[in-house]
Amino acid sequence: MSSSPSAPGQGSSSAEPLNVSTRKDRMHALLQAALNPARLEIRDTSARHSKHVEMRQEQPQARGPHQKGQTHYEVTIIAEKFDGMPLLARHRFVQELLAEEFTTGLHALQLHLRGEKTS
Repeated sequence: MSSSPSAPGQGSSSAEPLNVSTRKDRMHALLQAALNPARLEIRDTSARHSKHVEMRQEQPQARGPHQKGQTHYEVTIIAEKFDGMPLLARHRFVQELLAEEFTTGLHALQLHLRGEKTS
């Protein structure tokens, strides 16, 4: 049903730059393309971590105009791709999809990942 890549880093989503300005938008586009989820929620929780050094300084390596913050996110995904996949494998899959974001200032993800047939 889904035309998602079989493994992170494959398919057109990694070969073409995403034309979105915020980290949340980029992550949403990547996850949507790879997983075609029934539910996808991304919440920027960076303000809860305002004392972290990453939040107090501009990040020249981050994409977009001086992406200050945008370091901590809570992500909820319900996707058929996760049906029958062990929890650790789900986490690794999502982290590999978002690997480039970690190299440009993403600091932490809180992940809630479920299959469509899983409660």
